[in-house]
Parts: sequence; structure tokens; C-alpha cells
Amino acid sequence: MIVLSENAGAHEELLHHVLSISPFDIEATADAIYQGLTMGAEERKKRNEAARDVVRTNNISRWITRQVQDIRDLVAVPGLRAG
Repeated sequence: MIVLSENAGAHEELLHHVLSISPFDIEATADAIYQGLTMGAEERKKRNEAARDVVRTNNISRWITRQVQDIRDLVAVPGLRAG
């Protein structure tokens, strides 16, 4: 089971498949770890497979392609060019 900080860059993408924590809340972190350790095997498997699918789909190549496209889109908007 994945316990992931809500401040992690991947948190937005993995939100529904992980146990989210605030890295500054020690008690909630302990609770999340306990929840992960006591969660049923089927639920753990389901969440881990879904998280794996997100990571495989949103790999570095796709991320770079999306970043470049976002830059192109911004440059194409009138009035946003530096100059």
C-alpha cells in the first residue's frame, strides 16, 4: 500500500489510489500506515494496480510531450509573447 504525502508531485495523479498524508501530521501518518497494514488484500491489490496503471500511462515521455505542448499553446496566445 502506498502512503503518499499530499505535497508530493505525483499526489494529484495518484490521489484515489494511495493513502494521503500531511508530512507534518505525525499522528495522521501513523494512522495511514496502520490503515495500509490492516487493509484487506483485495483492496490493496486494486489500489496498487490502479496506481501502477497511472504511472505507466503518465511516463516521462508523455510528461515531456505535454510540457512542450503547453509551452506551444502559451506562445500561440496573442498578447502573451515576451517582447
